[in-house]
Amino acid sequence: MTAFPGRRGVVYLISALLIVAILLAIMYARTLPTGEERSRSVVTRIQAMSDFLSDFHGDVPRATYIAGFRSLIAIEQYTSQEGVYVTNATPLFIEAFMNGTVDGQPYDILTNSTFGDYLGRVNDEARQQGIALNVTVQDIALNQSTPWSIDVSFLMTVNVTDTRGLARWDYQKWFTTEVSILDLRDPAYSVSTDGKLPNTIRESPYNNSDLVTGNNTANLDDEIQQGYYREDPYAPSYLQRLQGDLNGTSKYGIASIINLDDLNAQGLPVYTDRSTVDAYYFSGRNATLYCPTEGSPLPSWFKLDATHYDDPAHDYGLSKLNATIC
Repeated sequence: MTAFPGRRGVVYLISALLIVAILLAIMYARTLPTGEERSRSVVTRIQAMSDFLSDFHGDVPRATYIAGFRSLIAIEQYTSQEGVYVTNATPLFIEAFMNGTVDGQPYDILTNSTFGDYLGRVNDEARQQGIALNVTVQDIALNQSTPWSIDVSFLMTVNVTDTRGLARWDYQKWFTTEVSILDLRDPAYSVSTDGKLPNTIRESPYNNSDLVTGNNTANLDDEIQQGYYREDPYAPSYLQRLQGDLNGTSKYGIASIINLDDLNAQGLPVYTDRSTVDAYYFSGRNATLYCPTEGSPLPSWFKLDATHYDDPAHDYGLSKLNATIC
């Protein structure tokens, strides 16, 4: 026969259960965030997302520079291989910049280095932090900003959301990054010499006034031998060169002197009736020419068009020597 607890036992049992329930309730209540704690948690999360976006914005110029510079290398490689200038550099640049190809051809220089690759890595980092990131890049443009650099600009549309739904940002922002053309190869040389005589763009260490001193032409000789470039408003800019506009001029123009001995050594045609300023020579531009006179320390093939000869700031020092119309 089962024995039932007495009245006193029942009271003890009920009291014990109540105590346990109260303790559990107190412990559970302590685990729940207060309104202040919840607010603090949201603020902390928003700050973390803000820091992520700040780091992202700060890193975009670096990623743009890397992808932009390598894209210009790839386009020059394309012009050299195909032996043609590009009609419009911008569409090919966008393709290279975002996808790593030029006219559908992949280039090793762009492997894992495109801006699209960069955005992929940023998305991976965002997911690890519980952030859903969606970035769209549009209106990519190239503009010559100085003789030695190109501006790469684009509009970025950003949608960023906390995966727990705590915060969201939607905005657009313009980015512009200056990309150097120094150490790129000049497409004018690459195309005009069938890739046999490439020339890397390096700024001359000499001032025009220092190229010739008295009868000493050592600096000018070095400039010619090294294929150095100098700012030249009578010459095309880098973007004009990339697009084959060798008859064009620009306030951002650059020029070098072609070494005809190097052309001859490569078995390339040598034209002695042209200015040796590169764009003038490659385009076959008609011009009145000035030559060093007999006995000059300069090579006999060195010739300047009248436009350059008549400007003391761009005459390569020839006016300091005996020169004559050829």
